[in-house]
Amino acid sequence: MKKLWIAILISTLALSGCQGAPEVPVPEAEPTKIEQTQEATTQDQTPTDPNFEPLTLEFYVGDLVDDLTDEEVDKAQPIIDAINKEEQKGADASNTVLDQLYDDLDDALNLTWEEEDAAADKGQPDPQTPDDEEAGSTDDAIPEPWTLDDYLGFNKTKLTSDQLGQVQKYLDQINEEEQKGSDMDADLVDDLYAELKALQVSFGLRIAATSFKEFIDMNEGKFTPAQKDKILELEKTINDLNESGDMNGDLDKAYEDLEKLLTEAGFDANDVISEVETGGVQYAKFEVNGTQMTIVGDTSKITKEDMVKYRFLVAKTQQLIPVDQMKYLQYLVINSDGVNNTLAYVAQENDELTKFRMALDINDAFDAKGKYIADFDTTIVHEFAHLLSLNASQMQKESTGTYENEEGILAKKSYLNLFFQKFWTDIYEEFQEAVDPSDESGEGALAFYDKYADQFVSDYAATNPEEDFAETFRVFVFEDKPTGGDVKDQKVAWLHTFEDLVAYRADMRKALKLDE
Repeated sequence: MKKLWIAILISTLALSGCQGAPEVPVPEAEPTKIEQTQEATTQDQTPTDPNFEPLTLEFYVGDLVDDLTDEEVDKAQPIIDAINKEEQKGADASNTVLDQLYDDLDDALNLTWEEEDAAADKGQPDPQTPDDEEAGSTDDAIPEPWTLDDYLGFNKTKLTSDQLGQVQKYLDQINEEEQKGSDMDADLVDDLYAELKALQVSFGLRIAATSFKEFIDMNEGKFTPAQKDKILELEKTINDLNESGDMNGDLDKAYEDLEKLLTEAGFDANDVISEVETGGVQYAKFEVNGTQMTIVGDTSKITKEDMVKYRFLVAKTQQLIPVDQMKYLQYLVINSDGVNNTLAYVAQENDELTKFRMALDINDAFDAKGKYIADFDTTIVHEFAHLLSLNASQMQKESTGTYENEEGILAKKSYLNLFFQKFWTDIYEEFQEAVDPSDESGEGALAFYDKYADQFVSDYAATNPEEDFAETFRVFVFEDKPTGGDVKDQKVAWLHTFEDLVAYRADMRKALKLDE
């Protein structure tokens, strides 16, 4: 399994832009037709499929239906009928026709962005206040009490009131114990979380395995005793190597052996390793072919409500990733590791860096009411910046004194090497001494940011040059060209000197309607 480039960590390295993010109704994005492979079962929409469920106005706009005028309803219904007619063609449906019909439907309904405040990030302090800074760096920091919205995210909509009540009882016990700080009973809290996890599984919610032992237990009968023992041995080896910071060939060999064992047992090795290492359960996986994305795997357990959300994120990704860069994306994965943990990540699919997967956390993209959080657009753009700066076209085989990272040797004229040479050479040696890449607390990076706050567009940008480039690119897309003299302003202004990046920016801003 290759390195994961994480957008947001569950540390104090929170993007201040994630606070108070606006939410929007799901239909606002340009929906795209989701093609399905032959592996799909009951969700296949073919002309003879008895399970085909036509789109309805009530389903499309939800609670907004009561606010529609008679004229809007009259305009919308023929368009919905046309969408259902096209959708029933299944694999023969036209993406172009559907996209235009959905656009027409949004126009007929006068759908607009809905401005609401998103729930504040759980356990992530506002870096602007001294008290919060202290809380973020103190071992005895007490987390904010869990709420159902914080803990369940959009999964809250899947549970009955009785089930929500059972979850709340566990959360009350966990909150009570965690508020004791250093005096809490850690074993009790672990047991409560484990019981709550099992309870959610009993309710039909999908929960990610957080270790290979847990994954094996969840898939009893799929592994031989010899395979189980070897996988657990490899897991220990990988953990030991990661903790020691020894990123040599032994680690690559351990992953290769692990991938082979998982494949032999009938699993997609990359999917399993991603789930265990990120703690994120995979809900849907789309294979990218050109500009089209086709869902792969068993879709029989995907509800129509969830499929709408998946399709929305597919459309968002297609809006924001330039056509000439889509060739580097092999998979778009819809996953979740819970609310406000890892929002997204990009991981290489091969050693040649020609193919990647991008994972988007649906619980961070949609709130507990099922509405899309508009600020998640910034996360997708951040992840694209990784895809842009770390693919094969940006690398070279031999060292010539350019910037090097775990992925390879950056080419002399690559974006990241030019960025590094211009903005990082004076501080890189100090950075290496101050920031331990294996320190998940992020305290070293925060301290480094505090010292050089005028050089970074966000605290998370101080994590490393890769994240600095991605965060700078995010600001480059979403904000006006800066006129200030700080280094962080110079970084953004520097991106404006590249014609191709300016063109990407213009297309993204147009798709996001930022200049209207």
